[in-house]
Amino acid sequence: MIKTKANADTEEWDILGRAPPGWVEEQCELINKKKTKKKGPGEDSSADPMAAAAGVLEQILKQKNAKVFAEPVDWRGLGLHDYPQIVKHPMDIGTVQRKLREGKYNSSLDAVVDDVQLVWANAMLYNRNGSPIYRLAATLKAFADKKFEPIQAAAAKREAEAEAATLQRAEGTPSSSAAVSDVST
Repeated sequence: MIKTKANADTEEWDILGRAPPGWVEEQCELINKKKTKKKGPGEDSSADPMAAAAGVLEQILKQKNAKVFAEPVDWRGLGLHDYPQIVKHPMDIGTVQRKLREGKYNSSLDAVVDDVQLVWANAMLYNRNGSPIYRLAATLKAFADKKFEPIQAAAAKREAEAEAATLQRAEGTPSSSAAVSDVST
């Protein structure tokens, strides 16, 4: 590039000239659309809650060292012979994902969240406080809680709205005995 007074000693806008009216606003709008448009799996709490839960499970497993919780504990292989006596209901994220794919939760978001919580509870029950697995379980629990919270809130809101709509229809529709008595008069 040849150095000239224009590009060596002055600001870039001196070289390019002024932007046309409205151009800056357009560019800001485009940037904002890009920022808000991209939502990761499980971040859209207005979508199907089970699909959102599946996305959260994917996000959990993408966290550092979370693969430890992707499969059932191989207590025999690890020599943890007391594991079945301490952990009465084993659970792992892979099993939660499989049950979700197979429709075993019957559209119950609470059941999915309960199983995910069971994963952390088991890890924190069996492992000593302060151990690497205990700390990882606590960290992932906090992450999962944060991710599931808006999905649960949106699901509860939809459920309340559906219940209110059902009540309104029931109150607005005459009962069958009232309809019969109106016909006879």
